[in-house]
Amino acid sequence: MKDLRKLQPAVALAGAVLLASACGAEEPDRAVSADAPFSEVEQITNYSDADREQYLFDCAKTEGSVTLYTSSSVAEDLLAPAFEEKYQGVEMEVNTATNQLVQQIIEEEEADVHNFDVYGDIYGNIVRDSTYFARYSSPNTEAVLDDLVTPYSVSANGFIMGAAYNPDLVTGDDIPTSYEDLADPKWEGKIAGGYDTSTPVTYAVARATLGDEFMEEFSNNVAVTEGVSSRGVADLMEAGTFPIAWSVSASYHQNDFLAQGLPFRFVSLDPMVGFYSDFSISAHAPHPCAATLLVDWMIDTQPGGGQEVWHEYGALSPLKDGPRLYFEIEGTDQSTWNVIPSSEPSIVEGFDDYPEAAAAHLEDFRNQFIRN
Repeated sequence: MKDLRKLQPAVALAGAVLLASACGAEEPDRAVSADAPFSEVEQITNYSDADREQYLFDCAKTEGSVTLYTSSSVAEDLLAPAFEEKYQGVEMEVNTATNQLVQQIIEEEEADVHNFDVYGDIYGNIVRDSTYFARYSSPNTEAVLDDLVTPYSVSANGFIMGAAYNPDLVTGDDIPTSYEDLADPKWEGKIAGGYDTSTPVTYAVARATLGDEFMEEFSNNVAVTEGVSSRGVADLMEAGTFPIAWSVSASYHQNDFLAQGLPFRFVSLDPMVGFYSDFSISAHAPHPCAATLLVDWMIDTQPGGGQEVWHEYGALSPLKDGPRLYFEIEGTDQSTWNVIPSSEPSIVEGFDDYPEAAAAHLEDFRNQFIRN
């Protein structure tokens, strides 16, 4: 892999991590050509008349509900109430899972069981084509960065992974500001770490930039708890179990500290990885009108739209206009951050595809950071 420090940071599609292939699943090749006639579902997901929103809403009310499969921990408590408030009469049901979600979709679809309407997760953990998904187009995609829109998906939110410290436990000159500070021997075993779908790429980018020798030293300081996600790592730090956390989202600075006053202070690192969540509609959506309405809402920039909710939460913005994050982090200039998009080609250099790369990076991470 190339030295990612030399690569120009850009906001692009988020990268793959714990993928279906990594857990032994194989996806059939049933992709259709881009100019194939629309299916019944796609006639709805590509409805283009001027009354699109009202048409979809009226139809969605007859369907009654929409089911979202997602890895997002905030979908049920944050997104569902806001969506249901705007579109009263349409219930949003959320199935939240992480590592097992892709496998669940594949098993259900291959058994001809069509339970989900919309799938939202970081790019790469399942191929976004006609195998399982419908083509989608919407006027709302015009506000989204071009690289974040494909015929089968659109990015609605993202997150940047860095580090954080508990200000009740870390003060003054001890406050870390870089990877080099985190590698100081005084933090041996005192930095909380976990692993979830973002871990392989976060690790790969840091390793490519800082080198194996540095990562070996740094790994001595990180206490990785298997089965704990980025959210869980932040919770451990805020509870005082660890003074510092690594591979945690900048969104927690907004949602935990600024909104609730919890002891979380984000630390920008060089480099960091930017991930985006893509939303796709099932090719066999049980509620195609509600599904299309939901995805349209996710990227709606108007008052009451999904982007307003994501911004309040502190998510990385997918929009062409506006700041990267809609909140300030004291002591750091976001315009200077070295954010590597997790779709950066060098992440998969030497591998056939993202699943193979992600599996290899995860194995290397486990070998280096998890000690029996």
